[in-house]
Amino acid sequence: MVAMLVLPLSGAPGLASGDGEQALQALHEKKVLALSDIVPPVLKKLDARLLDAEFETRRGGYFYELRLLASDGRIVEIMVDAATGGILEVDHETWHGERN
Repeated sequence: MVAMLVLPLSGAPGLASGDGEQALQALHEKKVLALSDIVPPVLKKLDARLLDAEFETRRGGYFYELRLLASDGRIVEIMVDAATGGILEVDHETWHGERN
């Protein structure tokens, strides 16, 4: 399941599309960290800006897929463990969608 999340200018996560009930329930049950707790350290570590975020469930785990704009102009996709905040995967691509 994938639920698309957007961060309005206020900084609070909101649901853009898809079924976000599972994401909200997992947050309420404290199975995952809030996106607002995960994003700032990732942005600082990678010197990037958040473009969008998705909440995903796979094999019983919860993940945030973050799409970032790095300071060098590249789009960076990050897979983060929603329970721990740990970065699991980093995938770089250029503005033209080419993968490095």
